[in-house]
Amino acid sequence: MTYIIASTGRAGSTAIARVIAEALPLKGMPIIMEHSDFCCHDGHAVKTHLHFKEELKGDYKAIYVYCNIGDCISSLARMPYGFCKFHLKNLEVLPKHLNVFLKILKLPLPSKVKKFFAYYYIIKDDKLRFKENIMSWKKSKHTLFVKLEDIIADKDKVMSDISRHLGISLGEFQVKKRYWHKENLPFILRRLIDKTYPINEFG
Repeated sequence: MTYIIASTGRAGSTAIARVIAEALPLKGMPIIMEHSDFCCHDGHAVKTHLHFKEELKGDYKAIYVYCNIGDCISSLARMPYGFCKFHLKNLEVLPKHLNVFLKILKLPLPSKVKKFFAYYYIIKDDKLRFKENIMSWKKSKHTLFVKLEDIIADKDKVMSDISRHLGISLGEFQVKKRYWHKENLPFILRRLIDKTYPINEFG
């Protein structure tokens, strides 16, 4: 059995993955960046931001962790250039869009200015492919969706749901305070996020 923790990222997935990994006899938490590697780590917890393509050949149980998309983007916008490049590549952002995003971040402009234009570009028309990512995992037959805000509201219930879904006993999970929210972003980016990710479609 492989235990997959998938996510858009910036949603607490790493912390949850660590709790799952620590509950397993086999230690370590491989990061999956190629679809062919999903079931090469039997007995491990593995973490990924890849889209779900088709049912995996090996036995697996998956957790998909997500959060308020505006908070997710706000957190991502605070990360350094190298992290964003690595993260968006793992999210399968199309190379042509990723290259434009990175070029904007390299412009000789004040940091706030170039970040504004870079994120306006990548958010518009969901070039981040967040919708595709989350909808792809809904096709999986063995995935439980977990929202960070639900963990904050009722940690014991959600962690019990995860434990029951995976069939393993989990240790304590510490919910950390979020420091960055959608409200920290410029007004125009907030409006663009609301337009691109309607709450009734991407709650």
